[in-house]
Amino acid sequence: MTWCNSRDDDHAIGRNPASSTTLINEKPSVNTIKACPSCGHQFQFQEQATIQDLPGLPAGVKFDPTDQELLEHLEGKAKPESQKLHPLIDEFIPTLEGENGICYTHPEKLPGVSKDGLIRHFFHRPSRAYTTGTRKRRKVHTDAHGGETRWHKTGKTRPVLADGNLKGFKKILVLYT
Repeated sequence: MTWCNSRDDDHAIGRNPASSTTLINEKPSVNTIKACPSCGHQFQFQEQATIQDLPGLPAGVKFDPTDQELLEHLEGKAKPESQKLHPLIDEFIPTLEGENGICYTHPEKLPGVSKDGLIRHFFHRPSRAYTTGTRKRRKVHTDAHGGETRWHKTGKTRPVLADGNLKGFKKILVLYT
């Protein structure tokens, strides 16, 4: 999977001039033509776009990053000076903070999740179960039913390598209800 983030293959379509009714924080949008690096399909792209603003993507295009690419996007969010963060990364991989995270909310209630079997990605900082220990909190808050729902780590923690260097680790979690 490769992002269309290179300025080399952009062709400007036009620029909307700022009018007197423009908000102070609003930036003029630049419409460009982007080409998919895999299939060559061209579509119109806006700098301040969202997923819904990309109707020209061909059928079958999906977001399916490798473990290494996920770590690169996370590094771009954590260290903005190291890499330019893609403008749509928050649409594809939302960041869940605090009580909205995967360890507090049942997966069915997370944003964008449905029961159609599609994979969703989230950035979330795990919290500690206790202030003095290192164990991670994996119990999900439950509703009035009182049933226990928790994440359980299964299998080995696997290293993620990039060019022979250790970039991070992959842990597989299973939801037990």
